[in-house]
Amino acid sequence: MFSFGAEFFGRYPAAKGTKILSPPAFAKLFPEELTQFKRQIDAYVNDILLNVNTYVRFSDHWTRQTLGNLSMLIHHPSFYTLRDAFRGLPAVVVSPGPSLDKNIHQLAAHQDRFLIFSPSQSLKVLTHAGIRPHFVLVADSQELSFHFAQIPAESYRNLILLDKCHPSVMRIPAVHRFFCNMAANHFAREIYRMRGEQPIELSYGYSVSNMAVNLALFMGAGPVILMGQDLAFSGDKMYASQAHGGDRQLEYFADGQVFSLDKVKSRELPANGANPPGPTQVSKVIWVKGQNGEMLPTLDMYWAMQSWLERLAETLQGRHQLINATEGGALIQGFEHIPFLEVVRRHAAREPVEVDQRLAEVPPVAAEHIERAHTYLRGLVVEFAALARVAKDCDDMAERCANTPPNRPALLARMEKRDLLLTQGLQKHMVIENMVQQAMSQYRRMGDPKKEDLAANLQRSRLLYQAIIRSCGDLVTLIEGQITGKGANP
Repeated sequence: MFSFGAEFFGRYPAAKGTKILSPPAFAKLFPEELTQFKRQIDAYVNDILLNVNTYVRFSDHWTRQTLGNLSMLIHHPSFYTLRDAFRGLPAVVVSPGPSLDKNIHQLAAHQDRFLIFSPSQSLKVLTHAGIRPHFVLVADSQELSFHFAQIPAESYRNLILLDKCHPSVMRIPAVHRFFCNMAANHFAREIYRMRGEQPIELSYGYSVSNMAVNLALFMGAGPVILMGQDLAFSGDKMYASQAHGGDRQLEYFADGQVFSLDKVKSRELPANGANPPGPTQVSKVIWVKGQNGEMLPTLDMYWAMQSWLERLAETLQGRHQLINATEGGALIQGFEHIPFLEVVRRHAAREPVEVDQRLAEVPPVAAEHIERAHTYLRGLVVEFAALARVAKDCDDMAERCANTPPNRPALLARMEKRDLLLTQGLQKHMVIENMVQQAMSQYRRMGDPKKEDLAANLQRSRLLYQAIIRSCGDLVTLIEGQITGKGANP
C-alpha cells in the first residue's frame, strides 16, 4: 500500500555525513594529494545536495515553464537539424570571465574567420567590441531578457534556447531560433522523433558555456576554442567589465577562505519582481591550479564546470582539438593552452565564415509534423485526465478508510489496486513527479510510514493524491493551451 511515496522516495538517498578514511602512511607521504582529494569529494557531495535541493524547489516551476514552451518547440526546428552543419570551421565560445577584457579586441579583429558562440551574458561585451556572434545561447529558466536590452537584433540574429527558458526570452526577436531539450523532457523527445529527428542525450555541463562547447562539437566545428572561461579568480572580479555584473567585486572574508555572493545575486537580476534575489550565500573557496602553475581560488560550481570540460577532453581522446585561449584562470587538463593570436595564426578560416546561407537551408517544420505533435498532445490530455480520476478514487477511499472503520478492510484492498494502477501511470509520465516535489518533500518530513499507524499513513497518502490531482489538472490545461494556441508564447 502507498506504493507511490515508497517508490519515488527510494531515489533520493541522503548524501550527508560523508567520511574519508585513509591509511596514516598515505597521509604522511601524500598530504597535498589527500587534501585536494578531500576537497574534490566535498565539492562533489555538495554538488549532489545542491542539485537535489534545487530540483525539489524548482522542478514544478521548470516543468510548467517547459510545457508553456511546447508550441514553440513544435513550430521551430531543434538543434538536431544542425548536426555537422559547420564541419571543419573553427569555433570560439566566448564566456564572460574577467580575462575577456584582455583579448576581446583580438577576436574583434578576426571575427569573420571564426564561428562564434555567445552565452547571453557575454552578448553585451561582444556588442560593445563590435562583434556579431553567430549564435547566442540561453539555458536558464530565469527572466534574462535584460541581457538583450538595447541590443539590436541584427547584432546577434540567431538564438539557441533551452526548452525551459522564460517566456520573455522566447519572445526575443531573431532571424533563426533553434531549441535544445533537457533529457527529462520526454514530450520534446517524442515530438522530435515523430519529425524524423534522432534525439540524443546532450550534456549541458553545468553552464551555458559548456553547453555551447558541446553544441559546437555536435555541429562538426573544430577546433573548439574557449575565451573568457576563467573558472577561477585572480582578483576581486567575477565578470568582464562590459558584461552584465561586470562592476561586481567579490567580498572576501578575513580568513580568505569564503566570500559572500549576496550582493552579486541581488544586483544581477532586474528589479521587476520576476526574479526575486535569493538569500545571502557564503561559499567555501576551492583552490585549483592556474595556467602558470599558481594556485587560484574558485567556487565548487566553477570546479564542476572545469571537471566536466576535463572529462569531455578525456572522452574525446584527441579526436577533436580543444583549445583554451583564456588569458589566465584555471588550467583545464586535456586542453591546449595558447594565446588567441596564436590560435588565429594556426586555425583561423582562410575565407570568411558563412553562416546565414547554411541556416537558410534548414527546412521549416512541415505542417504534417505539427499536426502529428498536436495529435500526440491530445492523447496526453486523455491520459492525464484518466490519471487524475484514479488519484481522486484513491483520495476518496483514503478518506472513507479514515472515517468508516467497519468498511476499512474492503476499502484498503480496493485502494491497494487503484494505488498500484496510479503508480504505474506515474512511472510512465515522470513529468508528474516533477510537479509534486514540494508535496513529496512534505510527505517525507511527516515521518516514516513503516513506523506510523494507519491514520497517519492515510493522511500522508492523501497529501500526495491531492497533489497529483492538481498537477494532472494543470497538465491538461497547459497542454490544451499549447494545442489551441491560447497558452502558447507568441
